[in-house]
Amino acid sequence: MARILILISSGTGEKERALAGIMLARNLKAREIVEDVRVIFFGPSEKALASGDRDFLEQYKLLANAGIVASACVAIADSEGISNSLKDMGLILEPVSIPIARYASEGYQILTF
Repeated sequence: MARILILISSGTGEKERALAGIMLARNLKAREIVEDVRVIFFGPSEKALASGDRDFLEQYKLLANAGIVASACVAIADSEGISNSLKDMGLILEPVSIPIARYASEGYQILTF
């Protein structure tokens, strides 16, 4: 059974693309289509979440309610001054290059949105 890492980097300028990635993650988990699904927010998607964009927040809450723990890039969050906002939402902040490389070496398929 497949394992999927969904990397969401699109922000408000490409909102539909980012929201499609979040929806895919939820559906994969809810329908037990894959063994595991992970989500990493990176760059513009982090800023969209922290900005309070209603669509992003709604979809993120559904993602969290589905039991999918998401992470985000701590370097970007710190440089943008949004770390506390993202932590308050329940995101795990970490240097994402490490988990991305680990997931790839563990055979996760990486999908980007």
